[in-house]
Amino acid sequence: MKDLNFSIIISAPPEKVWECLWNDDTYRKWTAPFNPGSYMESDWKVGGKTLFLDAERSGMLSTIKKLEPPGLLSFPITEN
Repeated sequence: MKDLNFSIIISAPPEKVWECLWNDDTYRKWTAPFNPGSYMESDWKVGGKTLFLDAERSGMLSTIKKLEPPGLLSFPITEN
């Protein structure tokens, strides 16, 4: 399997980017082009459950491994 890496420079403060990524309204907007109806449910705690769901409540379960707003949120996929 080939690894691909991408990067982009965003001219905004980290707090604004964080808010756009993880606020429910904006999360739904930026995920809509590749999965309409997508949303996320989380308790926002390290070790806590995070669900990435579609409009039919299908999706994946993950656990927050690291949470350091506004710069790092790590959640490896743990189940399908």
